[in-house]
Amino acid sequence: MIIISSSIPKSASTLVFRYQQDLLGLASHKNVIAQEKFDNYSNYGFLRKIGLKEFVIIIFIKIKYGNIVIKTHSELTFLIKLLMALGLAKATFCYRDPRDIILSAIDHGERSRKGLDPSNGFKNMKTIKDGLPLVKSWTSNWYKWHKINQVFLIQYEKLMANKFAVLLEMSEFLNLNLKEEEIKQIYLKHENCKATAWNFNKGTIERYKNEMNQSDLLLCNQELKDPLKAMGYTN
Repeated sequence: MIIISSSIPKSASTLVFRYQQDLLGLASHKNVIAQEKFDNYSNYGFLRKIGLKEFVIIIFIKIKYGNIVIKTHSELTFLIKLLMALGLAKATFCYRDPRDIILSAIDHGERSRKGLDPSNGFKNMKTIKDGLPLVKSWTSNWYKWHKINQVFLIQYEKLMANKFAVLLEMSEFLNLNLKEEEIKQIYLKHENCKATAWNFNKGTIERYKNEMNQSDLLLCNQELKDPLKAMGYTN
């Protein structure tokens, strides 16, 4: 199996990606070797896009070595749809309240400017106004992924409320036939690692209510009116 682990950035995508690696690792010991091989062709499992070259590499690794998880923030492309249509891949998509995404990206940018993130992620994200154009473009991906019935959608807020329940649902969606106790061990492992995760912020929901001033909140609500409504987030 190939898992396409897509998301809007700052929506717990790294945590979900690691959950999925561990789930596949339990379901198939070959996954460890396959994932290592895939890391050689990607940025530790991350692909910015899945073009024809990446498509061929993915198929080759799947056939020769076994199951892999691909983390991406890519839009839903023809080649991703093809992987799913061929029965080679399953897909998940994480999303979050765009207002909280902006705040999380600003926090991440501050860490990058302090040299705490080797990838320098969101380095130029300093203010709400900095983040709005980028986050608006990110939310456009939600519309495309949301239309596909075969995709397992993961809402950040529900994940934070009950990670174990989402893990159980995701394992069932992936048809991994794992025992509940095995899945619980994965959950506990990552809860114990949370404090040392370099890209973990606060793990809280509705941050915008307490951390945005009225003018910034009004600006966000105006600029993000359509995606907020479509995604089910109220003002």
